[in-house]
Amino acid sequence: RRQAFNPDDFVKTDTQNFRWGWQQSLNSSLDFLTEYTVRQDTSNGVLSVGGSGGPIITKRDHREFTPRLLGRFHTGNGNLLLTLGADVFTSSFFLDSILGQINDDQEQYAVYLQSVIPLMQGLSLTLGGRHALVNNSVTGALLPPDTSIDDTVNAFEGGLSYLAGEHWRIFGRVDNNYRFVLADEYTSASFGGVIPVTQTGTSYEAGFDRTNGS
Repeated sequence: RRQAFNPDDFVKTDTQNFRWGWQQSLNSSLDFLTEYTVRQDTSNGVLSVGGSGGPIITKRDHREFTPRLLGRFHTGNGNLLLTLGADVFTSSFFLDSILGQINDDQEQYAVYLQSVIPLMQGLSLTLGGRHALVNNSVTGALLPPDTSIDDTVNAFEGGLSYLAGEHWRIFGRVDNNYRFVLADEYTSASFGGVIPVTQTGTSYEAGFDRTNGS
């Protein structure tokens, strides 16, 4: 937390990160890649609530596993690129303060597919889709009884890229985006704030780039 109502409030945080990755060529067209990431945060300090201060401890353990297949297939119009992957995120957040203890164990899963298809020389089409879900197990929070803490979402993308000459490329893209509620955000809502929900949106992008000979 980044706000203090009392000058004696403070938080000290210790963070540890670990990331491991692997890339393996399966054949001339397919590569397998994967990463495993661990992030652990431990915080302690003093938090004032209602004019009285007390000790606060927070712990977060976040892990990510992201395997995927990359394919490159030659066609008469250029290379067809395919990416098939999955994301597995787990987060465990614990808060102990003068208001009590709150814990949220969160799991996020997603599968996605993206293709870059050469339609003709210099013109390529990008299509992609993702299906994701999140599960939360919250204990100790004063959430309303009908609070939705599990959700699913679908996102899609499409784009075109055209090589207008030796040095020019024109492109356009539209895609859906989303952001699931983080594990610690439910603990903030339990203190009387607005219950957070999955954020969704649509992005539009268009432009050009030029590459000089040098």
